[in-house]
Amino acid sequence: MLLSLNAPDHLSQFILAAFNITEAVTLIEEASGGVNSRIYHSHWVARTQSSTSYGFKVPARGVTHALENEKLAADLGGLLNAPHASPVRQLSGIDVAIPQLGAGTVNITQWVRDSKPVNELNAAERTAISHDCGSNSFFYQYGEWMAFGLFFGIRDRHGGNFMWNPAQRQLCMIDLEDGFTRGNVADYGHVDLMCLAAANPTQKAKQRSFLVCGFNRMYGRAKRHETSYRALLINQTHTATYQLQHFQPARWALQAYLTAYWA
Repeated sequence: MLLSLNAPDHLSQFILAAFNITEAVTLIEEASGGVNSRIYHSHWVARTQSSTSYGFKVPARGVTHALENEKLAADLGGLLNAPHASPVRQLSGIDVAIPQLGAGTVNITQWVRDSKPVNELNAAERTAISHDCGSNSFFYQYGEWMAFGLFFGIRDRHGGNFMWNPAQRQLCMIDLEDGFTRGNVADYGHVDLMCLAAANPTQKAKQRSFLVCGFNRMYGRAKRHETSYRALLINQTHTATYQLQHFQPARWALQAYLTAYWA
Protein backbone atom coordinates (compact mmCIF):
# COMPACT_ATOMS: atom_id res chain seq x y z
CA MET A 1 0.00 0.00 0.00
CA LEU A 2 1.44 3.35 -1.05
CA LEU A 3 1.46 6.17 1.50
CA SER A 4 2.33 9.82 1.15
CA LEU A 5 6.05 10.50 1.52
CA ASN A 6 5.21 12.95 4.31
CA ALA A 7 2.53 10.76 5.87
CA PRO A 8 4.05 10.69 9.40
CA ASP A 9 4.23 14.48 9.53
CA HIS A 10 0.70 14.81 8.19
CA LEU A 11 -0.70 12.35 10.73
CA SER A 12 1.12 14.12 13.56
CA GLN A 13 -0.72 17.29 12.54
CA PHE A 14 -4.06 15.47 12.43
CA ILE A 15 -3.45 14.03 15.91
CA LEU A 16 -2.63 17.51 17.20
CA ALA A 17 -5.83 18.89 15.66
CA ALA A 18 -7.95 16.06 17.01
CA PHE A 19 -6.57 15.64 20.54
CA ASN A 20 -4.40 18.72 21.12
CA ILE A 21 -1.44 16.40 21.72
CA THR A 22 1.93 16.70 20.01
CA GLU A 23 3.04 13.26 18.82
CA ALA A 24 5.89 12.08 16.62
CA VAL A 25 4.54 9.37 14.34
CA THR A 26 7.16 6.68 13.76
CA LEU A 27 5.23 4.00 11.89
CA ILE A 28 2.01 3.71 9.89
CA GLU A 29 0.58 0.27 9.21
CA GLU A 30 -2.70 -1.44 8.53
CA ALA A 31 -4.52 -2.63 11.61
CA SER A 32 -4.11 -6.35 12.15
CA GLY A 33 -7.14 -8.56 11.56
CA GLY A 34 -10.70 -7.40 11.05
CA VAL A 35 -12.65 -7.02 7.85
CA ASN A 36 -12.09 -3.25 7.63
CA SER A 37 -8.33 -3.71 7.27
CA ARG A 38 -8.04 -7.20 5.79
CA ILE A 39 -10.45 -6.71 2.88
CA TYR A 40 -11.16 -2.99 2.51
CA HIS A 41 -7.84 -1.52 3.70
CA SER A 42 -9.81 1.10 5.60
CA HIS A 43 -8.30 0.78 9.09
CA TRP A 44 -4.78 2.03 9.77
CA VAL A 45 -2.69 2.56 12.88
CA ALA A 46 -0.16 5.30 13.59
CA ARG A 47 2.53 4.33 16.12
CA THR A 48 4.25 7.15 18.00
CA GLN A 49 7.36 7.79 20.07
CA SER A 50 5.19 8.09 23.20
CA SER A 51 3.99 4.47 22.73
CA THR A 52 0.43 5.70 22.20
CA SER A 53 -1.17 4.40 19.02
CA TYR A 54 -3.95 6.03 17.03
CA GLY A 55 -6.42 4.19 14.83
CA PHE A 56 -7.59 5.86 11.62
CA LYS A 57 -10.68 4.22 10.19
CA VAL A 58 -13.48 4.53 7.69
CA PRO A 59 -15.77 1.57 8.48
CA ALA A 60 -16.38 -0.18 5.18
CA ARG A 61 -18.22 -3.42 5.91
CA GLY A 62 -21.74 -2.15 5.41
CA VAL A 63 -22.81 -1.20 8.94
CA THR A 64 -25.39 1.60 8.76
CA HIS A 65 -24.28 4.84 10.47
CA ALA A 66 -20.95 3.22 11.31
CA LEU A 67 -18.95 6.44 11.74
CA GLU A 68 -21.64 8.03 13.89
CA ASN A 69 -22.11 4.86 15.95
CA GLU A 70 -18.45 4.58 16.83
CA LYS A 71 -18.15 8.23 17.83
CA LEU A 72 -21.35 8.10 19.90
CA ALA A 73 -20.36 4.86 21.64
CA ALA A 74 -16.98 6.35 22.51
CA ASP A 75 -18.66 9.45 23.95
CA LEU A 76 -20.96 7.22 26.01
CA GLY A 77 -17.95 5.27 27.24
CA GLY A 78 -16.41 8.48 28.48
CA LEU A 79 -19.67 9.61 30.08
CA LEU A 80 -20.12 6.32 31.95
CA ASN A 81 -16.44 6.10 32.87
CA ALA A 82 -15.96 2.78 31.11
CA PRO A 83 -12.47 1.50 31.93
CA HIS A 84 -9.79 3.31 29.94
CA ALA A 85 -12.34 4.32 27.29
CA SER A 86 -10.63 5.44 24.10
CA PRO A 87 -11.78 8.83 22.83
CA VAL A 88 -12.78 9.15 19.18
CA ARG A 89 -12.50 12.30 17.09
CA GLN A 90 -13.61 12.96 13.52
CA LEU A 91 -11.64 14.77 10.83
CA SER A 92 -11.55 14.86 7.04
CA GLY A 93 -8.70 15.18 4.57
CA ILE A 94 -6.71 12.24 5.94
CA ASP A 95 -6.17 11.08 2.36
CA VAL A 96 -3.17 13.43 2.10
CA ALA A 97 -1.40 10.91 4.33
CA ILE A 98 -3.33 7.68 3.72
CA PRO A 99 -5.01 7.79 0.29
CA GLN A 100 -6.92 4.56 0.96
CA LEU A 101 -9.10 6.37 3.52
CA GLY A 102 -10.43 8.94 1.05
CA ALA A 103 -11.15 12.62 1.59
CA GLY A 104 -14.28 12.20 3.69
CA THR A 105 -14.78 11.89 7.43
CA VAL A 106 -12.43 9.55 9.28
CA ASN A 107 -12.70 8.35 12.88
CA ILE A 108 -9.48 8.73 14.87
CA THR A 109 -9.23 6.65 18.04
CA GLN A 110 -6.61 7.20 20.72
CA TRP A 111 -5.73 3.73 21.98
CA VAL A 112 -4.52 2.86 25.47
CA ARG A 113 -0.77 3.43 25.67
CA ASP A 114 1.45 0.35 25.31
CA SER A 115 -1.59 -1.80 24.58
CA LYS A 116 -2.05 -4.60 22.10
CA PRO A 117 -5.06 -6.60 20.86
CA VAL A 118 -5.94 -9.46 23.18
CA ASN A 119 -5.58 -11.95 20.34
CA GLU A 120 -1.94 -10.85 19.92
CA LEU A 121 -0.84 -11.37 23.54
CA ASN A 122 2.10 -13.67 24.03
CA ALA A 123 2.03 -16.79 26.20
CA ALA A 124 3.41 -15.06 29.29
CA GLU A 125 0.86 -12.22 29.03
CA ARG A 126 -2.00 -14.67 28.61
CA THR A 127 -0.82 -16.70 31.59
CA ALA A 128 -0.66 -13.55 33.73
CA ILE A 129 -4.32 -12.83 32.92
CA SER A 130 -5.34 -16.38 33.80
CA HIS A 131 -3.72 -15.96 37.24
CA ASP A 132 -5.14 -12.49 37.85
CA CYS A 133 -8.00 -11.54 40.18
CA GLY A 134 -9.18 -8.32 41.81
CA SER A 135 -10.91 -5.05 41.02
CA ASN A 136 -8.17 -4.10 38.52
CA SER A 137 -8.09 -7.50 36.85
CA PHE A 138 -8.79 -8.27 33.22
CA PHE A 139 -12.11 -9.95 33.92
CA TYR A 140 -13.38 -7.24 36.27
CA GLN A 141 -12.82 -4.68 33.52
CA TYR A 142 -14.22 -7.11 30.97
CA GLY A 143 -17.41 -7.32 33.02
CA GLU A 144 -17.74 -3.55 32.84
CA TRP A 145 -17.23 -3.54 29.09
CA MET A 146 -19.62 -6.44 28.56
CA ALA A 147 -22.37 -4.59 30.42
CA PHE A 148 -21.66 -1.47 28.37
CA GLY A 149 -21.73 -3.48 25.13
CA LEU A 150 -24.99 -5.21 25.97
CA PHE A 151 -26.65 -1.95 27.05
CA PHE A 152 -25.79 -0.25 23.77
CA GLY A 153 -26.12 -3.26 21.48
CA ILE A 154 -22.47 -3.43 20.42
CA ARG A 155 -21.82 -6.54 18.33
CA ASP A 156 -18.88 -8.17 16.54
CA ARG A 157 -16.75 -8.72 19.66
CA HIS A 158 -13.56 -10.76 19.55
CA GLY A 159 -9.98 -10.56 20.75
CA GLY A 160 -9.06 -7.96 18.15
CA ASN A 161 -11.62 -5.55 19.60
CA PHE A 162 -10.14 -5.46 23.09
CA MET A 163 -6.85 -3.69 23.79
CA TRP A 164 -4.82 -4.73 26.86
CA ASN A 165 -1.85 -3.04 28.50
CA PRO A 166 -0.17 -5.95 30.32
CA ALA A 167 2.08 -3.81 32.53
CA GLN A 168 -0.65 -1.45 33.75
CA ARG A 169 -3.47 -4.03 33.56
CA GLN A 170 -5.67 -1.74 31.49
CA LEU A 171 -8.42 -3.03 29.20
CA CYS A 172 -10.27 -1.05 26.55
CA MET A 173 -12.89 -2.03 23.99
CA ILE A 174 -12.51 -0.53 20.50
CA ASP A 175 -14.13 -0.80 17.04
CA LEU A 176 -17.57 0.23 18.25
CA GLU A 177 -19.30 0.93 14.95
CA ASP A 178 -21.54 -2.14 15.01
CA GLY A 179 -23.76 -0.76 17.76
CA PHE A 180 -27.24 0.30 18.80
CA THR A 181 -28.74 -2.96 17.57
CA ARG A 182 -29.71 -5.83 19.86
CA GLY A 183 -26.87 -7.06 22.04
CA ASN A 184 -26.02 -10.75 22.04
CA VAL A 185 -24.17 -12.52 24.84
CA ALA A 186 -22.53 -14.79 22.25
CA ASP A 187 -20.49 -11.79 21.11
CA TYR A 188 -18.84 -11.72 24.53
CA GLY A 189 -18.02 -15.42 24.70
CA HIS A 190 -15.51 -15.51 21.84
CA VAL A 191 -12.78 -18.11 22.21
CA ASP A 192 -10.11 -15.36 22.01
CA LEU A 193 -11.44 -14.09 25.34
CA MET A 194 -12.72 -17.13 27.16
CA CYS A 195 -9.45 -19.03 26.74
CA LEU A 196 -7.88 -16.47 29.10
CA ALA A 197 -9.87 -17.73 32.11
CA ALA A 198 -8.06 -19.81 34.71
CA ALA A 199 -7.96 -23.59 34.31
CA ASN A 200 -8.07 -24.08 38.07
CA PRO A 201 -11.76 -24.24 39.12
CA THR A 202 -11.23 -22.24 42.31
CA GLN A 203 -9.35 -19.47 40.51
CA LYS A 204 -11.88 -19.45 37.69
CA ALA A 205 -14.73 -19.05 40.20
CA LYS A 206 -12.96 -15.99 41.63
CA GLN A 207 -12.54 -14.50 38.17
CA ARG A 208 -16.20 -15.15 37.46
CA SER A 209 -17.11 -13.32 40.66
CA PHE A 210 -15.02 -10.29 39.72
CA LEU A 211 -16.53 -10.26 36.22
CA VAL A 212 -19.98 -10.08 37.80
CA CYS A 213 -18.80 -7.28 40.10
CA GLY A 214 -17.54 -5.32 37.10
CA PHE A 215 -20.81 -5.89 35.26
CA ASN A 216 -22.81 -4.69 38.24
CA ARG A 217 -20.61 -1.64 38.63
CA MET A 218 -21.37 -0.52 35.08
CA TYR A 219 -25.02 -1.44 35.60
CA GLY A 220 -25.26 0.89 38.58
CA ARG A 221 -23.35 3.65 36.85
CA ALA A 222 -25.69 3.52 33.86
CA LYS A 223 -28.74 3.79 36.09
CA ARG A 224 -27.30 6.84 37.86
CA HIS A 225 -26.52 8.61 34.58
CA GLU A 226 -29.65 7.71 32.64
CA THR A 227 -30.65 11.31 31.95
CA SER A 228 -27.21 12.16 30.58
CA TYR A 229 -26.79 9.21 28.25
CA ARG A 230 -30.34 9.53 26.97
CA ALA A 231 -29.55 13.12 26.01
CA LEU A 232 -26.64 11.86 23.88
CA LEU A 233 -28.82 9.21 22.23
CA ILE A 234 -31.62 11.66 21.47
CA ASN A 235 -29.13 14.05 19.89
CA GLN A 236 -28.56 11.57 17.04
CA THR A 237 -31.47 10.98 14.66
CA HIS A 238 -30.76 7.28 14.17
CA THR A 239 -30.52 6.57 17.93
CA ALA A 240 -33.21 8.94 19.19
CA THR A 241 -35.65 6.09 19.72
CA TYR A 242 -33.09 3.46 20.75
CA GLN A 243 -34.31 1.55 23.77
CA LEU A 244 -31.41 0.80 26.05
CA GLN A 245 -31.34 -2.87 26.88
CA HIS A 246 -31.54 -2.31 30.56
CA PHE A 247 -31.94 -3.02 33.27
CA GLN A 248 -33.63 -6.30 33.98
CA PRO A 249 -32.98 -7.68 30.45
CA ALA A 250 -29.27 -7.02 30.98
CA ARG A 251 -29.33 -9.08 34.15
CA TRP A 252 -30.99 -11.92 32.26
CA ALA A 253 -28.29 -11.63 29.61
CA LEU A 254 -25.60 -11.83 32.28
CA GLN A 255 -27.09 -15.02 33.66
CA ALA A 256 -27.31 -16.51 30.17
CA TYR A 257 -23.67 -15.59 29.55
CA LEU A 258 -22.48 -17.11 32.83
CA THR A 259 -24.42 -20.31 32.16
CA ALA A 260 -23.05 -20.64 28.63
CA TYR A 261 -19.43 -19.71 29.23
CA TRP A 262 -18.60 -19.97 32.93
CA ALA A 263 -20.43 -23.10 34.07
